[in-house]
Amino acid sequence: MNKKILAAAIVGGLFAGSAHAQVNLSATTANPVLIAQEANIGADGLTVLNPGGALTLQTNTNYAFSDGEVRYARIQCSPNMVFPAAAASAVTLTGASVGNLNGVGTNAINFSITANGAVPSTAVLSVAGPRIFTSREAVSCEYSLYDQPSQAASGGETGRIAIQQGAYAAFAASYGYNNTVFNSVASVEADPSFSDFLTNTTGTTANTARLGQILFNTRENVLTDADQPIGAAGTAVTLATILGTTTRHVVNGDFSAAANANGTFTGEALTRVFVATGTTTCAAATGATRVNATAVTATSATFATGNGVVAGGLCYTPRDGVAIPASDYSISLAPVSNDGYTASPAGPSAVGSITRDGTELQAPFVQVPAGWLARIAISNTGTSDRPYSLSVLSANADGSTTVEAFDLAADVKTGMIPAGTTRVIRLDDASLAAAARRGTVIVNVAGPSNTVQGLYQVVNPNTGLVTNHVMVRPDTN
Repeated sequence: MNKKILAAAIVGGLFAGSAHAQVNLSATTANPVLIAQEANIGADGLTVLNPGGALTLQTNTNYAFSDGEVRYARIQCSPNMVFPAAAASAVTLTGASVGNLNGVGTNAINFSITANGAVPSTAVLSVAGPRIFTSREAVSCEYSLYDQPSQAASGGETGRIAIQQGAYAAFAASYGYNNTVFNSVASVEADPSFSDFLTNTTGTTANTARLGQILFNTRENVLTDADQPIGAAGTAVTLATILGTTTRHVVNGDFSAAANANGTFTGEALTRVFVATGTTTCAAATGATRVNATAVTATSATFATGNGVVAGGLCYTPRDGVAIPASDYSISLAPVSNDGYTASPAGPSAVGSITRDGTELQAPFVQVPAGWLARIAISNTGTSDRPYSLSVLSANADGSTTVEAFDLAADVKTGMIPAGTTRVIRLDDASLAAAARRGTVIVNVAGPSNTVQGLYQVVNPNTGLVTNHVMVRPDTN
């Protein structure tokens, strides 16, 4: 599997166009300016400056003025956007004089336009200056031209001789993931089974899986033809604008095979999960091209990469000789915010997966009442002997959320199924290694799925009652 995954936080609110160009309502498709959704909106709103013209609102007049003609314009936007006083001197129309702005401090302004000569209908009216946003709802604006000043002050259809409307501003996530997802296969033919990977074309070698290619960056760098949102300063935000230097990325998945021999995840275990930066292969990653995890557990790996770009292959080298569990892997941002911003989490975004090419069978609920016994029967119709291993999951007691430890004796957990035979594993008082008498039994057989079958049986020796259950194959039942 090799596919692109876009983090949902980035996909939401996607608009095309340039965040550094004016918003023209007369364009075939009005491209709204993007505001960083992470920017804080206080009690007085969020004031966004306009040094590069990203917030400048433009529209054709849609009316041909004669020399000396006077008409009255109104620009009204959504209620959550305000034209502040600084916008009062920011309205221009080439070839015409613009009167004083009325309505400053609200979402609707109106003003007179006096032509200083013929002004064509395609002449562009511009409203520059900063804006104040009081919420993160999308903003649309409408330009109208009227005969009388009172009509422009009131708005509506009466006296309106021209109109233009469209999207003006939207809030959007400023960063996200765009990962390339790979699948690595733990080989049943390894010795011991599943302790090595099958070499593949995406960079996985026998001892190291290249789980996937991570890309975390600004919006404009992870989405095609996307713009970067602007912040309060009116310029495009960067990762460092929003995220603090202690920001982390957390990969979730099964890393139990990275543990040291004593079960800890310190020291050498931290070197078993790493990012090979750029296009560096896992095998070639050394020094500056290798970023080791700063913390690893059985279910996660954390990278304290700060507020920079993360781009590289996620590599996983299990400890030698350890069976590698199947698992899916995803990455999430654990953000720390800079002043003026509330950084949003990103992800979880899929990175990759590990599958096994052997056979897994499950008895979802095994119960061995006192005086009873249970059996697991595993058949091998192939022509080669196949090793097996059993693992368990504990269950809670009836009427309680307390989990009771369920386990099997070591001598029944592993073994061999000779070719063309069935191995019967007895579960009774002697083979139970914990007080609880019920739980889940998972059987892994180092053999092709089409040659291995499993049955779970419960027997009452006193009455002869026998109950059989075909064992479940994950993802097939």
